[in-house]
Amino acid sequence: MNESAPAVEARQGPTPLRGWPQRLLHLAALVVGWGLFFWAWHDVLGKHWETEYLAWLVSGSLVVLPALTAAWILHNVGINRRKGPRKGMRDVDESYRSDWNGREVLADFAALARAPVVVIDVEGKRKVYRAGSVVPAVRWTVTQTPRLHAAASAAPSEGATEAAGGGAE
Repeated sequence: MNESAPAVEARQGPTPLRGWPQRLLHLAALVVGWGLFFWAWHDVLGKHWETEYLAWLVSGSLVVLPALTAAWILHNVGINRRKGPRKGMRDVDESYRSDWNGREVLADFAALARAPVVVIDVEGKRKVYRAGSVVPAVRWTVTQTPRLHAAASAAPSEGATEAAGGGAE
């Protein structure tokens, strides 16, 4: 199950573009994307804006966003100094013994993996997973004409006309 480090690094590397058609399509997408970007900025900069509000927004963004980024970086550096660099993934208990609400979970997961339907019941303080069977199809019948269809085919009444705003004033 564990793969060697070179195999993982090889899989996570960039995928090269295959052939000239894909490279030309990639180049066309880049040109169109940057063209739309510059066209949108040309459109925005050509409009008249309330400059005082915009100046406060830009200057505030130039102060607040780098300050938040620096605070986050310092937070992570502090964690690294206290705990040291990561040496791998945390060990996680993969057994599913209780759910988020603290209920005990009872299930035969091997049988549930092959079941076409899984039934989940809550019995007191336990959550029970059972293999079920395929539910038979139910025939549905319409016993009443839908209200919109009936209203559209009926002659409009005086009350309906007033409700629609078409009454005499």
